[in-house]
Amino acid sequence: MTSFTAFAGAQNIVYDFNAPAYSPGTIDGQQGWVAANTATDRAQIVPDPDDPFGNQLLALQGSRNPPAGDGKMNHFATGPFGGTPSWFSADLWMAPEADPTDPAELFIQFNGWDNFVALKPTIDAIEIRRTPGENAPLLEGVSIPMEEWFNFRMEYAVSGGFATSAEIFINGISVGTIANLENIEIGAGTVIGLRSQNTLTYIDNIAIPEPSTYALLLGALALAFVLYRRRTK
Repeated sequence: MTSFTAFAGAQNIVYDFNAPAYSPGTIDGQQGWVAANTATDRAQIVPDPDDPFGNQLLALQGSRNPPAGDGKMNHFATGPFGGTPSWFSADLWMAPEADPTDPAELFIQFNGWDNFVALKPTIDAIEIRRTPGENAPLLEGVSIPMEEWFNFRMEYAVSGGFATSAEIFINGISVGTIANLENIEIGAGTVIGLRSQNTLTYIDNIAIPEPSTYALLLGALALAFVLYRRRTK
């Protein structure tokens, strides 16, 4: 089983939402981001003194206390990225759901809805979508913090350009592995999508490897293989 996780030096902080790159207010149009439901200000960059990482963060309002008539409206925000990452990290803060019968959820998608991870703190579970039309495998019994900052990290194991499993970390501690992933092609995506459902979610310090990192790592592996073959001849 091959993993890129050993290459810690390849980490690149892509979105920290702090000035001067971002301005408080709707994220729509800033640095290539696209937001849905901007009329209701559901995806905003807001100053928050309680954010331990800086003075700005991305707030996804989800359906928590929605305006009249919105019903179970979710909130989307998508950011530019040239591939599907072999790992993903972000600092998160999630509120309890507004209605106990509707679980709070945060969806992070990398390649449309064929490839997403969903944090479900109400039922202590994390799911990952794999093949379109199939049920997403669950990692159950995961205690996801609520109303406090925590770091979420997912690391794919990659074989032949496809993800075979994903290990999940909360605050740097492994909470389990979701196995038997199928048809998630690493490098096939174009954007990162975020959807907060039935909850208020704060997001900061989204980290993914740069698309150029893949070429660098593959080049290093190829060079190592050539040197190995030369030494063995």
